[in-house]
Amino acid sequence: LGDTDKAGKIGQYGNGFKTGTMRLGQAALVLTRHRQSGVGSAGLLSYAWLTETRAESVLVPICSWDGAGVPLGGEQHGAELEVMVAWTPYRSEEALLAALAR
Repeated sequence: LGDTDKAGKIGQYGNGFKTGTMRLGQAALVLTRHRQSGVGSAGLLSYAWLTETRAESVLVPICSWDGAGVPLGGEQHGAELEVMVAWTPYRSEEALLAALAR
């Protein structure tokens, strides 16, 4: 079920969260928020997106926002947000932020 070049680290056997999730279903959207700072993140694991884009390795778009909803991650944020809104039920950044606020 996969391999890795991360010798001596967690996931060294290649059966990690990314690969395991795709064995269970087509996609997983992980939403997380830090209680004290309010920093929130969304990560997308999508077999359909990887197949459609013909990715040669497992890519995981991740978007993060500070406690006030200001994007973190610089230029990369926009590209990764574009993937999120195209491949998840959340069709806007505002919708993702609302889900993180729940």
